[in-house]
Amino acid sequence: MLTAFLAAFAAAQISPADLAAPPPLYPERRARPACACPAEAPANLTAIEGLVVDAEVTLGADGRSVNDRQATIFEVASGINPGGRVKIWHSTIEAQCGVTFEYGRKYKIVARQDDEGLLETDACLTPPSKL
Repeated sequence: MLTAFLAAFAAAQISPADLAAPPPLYPERRARPACACPAEAPANLTAIEGLVVDAEVTLGADGRSVNDRQATIFEVASGINPGGRVKIWHSTIEAQCGVTFEYGRKYKIVARQDDEGLLETDACLTPPSKL
C-alpha cells in the first residue's frame, strides 16, 4: 500500500519542463460596477468614533450562505452612547456602496438612523479613504 502511495505521489510531481514553462495567463479583470452615491445627504445623520469589537452576521435563506448585509459593533469613544456599544448595519458589496471594517481598529463613522432607530452606513457616508 505504501508503495502504491509513493508511486502515485511521484507521478503527481512537477517535472523540470513544467518549471520552465511560462505561467498561465489569466483573462483581464473586469471593472467592477461603481458605487452610485445620491446627490444629497440623507436626513437623520449621526457621527461616532469607535473601536470595532464584534459583528453580527446573518445566514441567507438557504441556511448556509452569509447575507451581504451585516452589522458591525463598535465600542463608542465619542458620539452617541459614549462608553457603550452601538451596532451599525451595512452592506459588504462594493457595487452597493458597501464597506468592511477590521476588528480592533478605530473608525469615524457617519450613519443614518431609520424610523426604527437602526443605524446604517455605506461608502457614501463613510468613504473608505476616511476610515
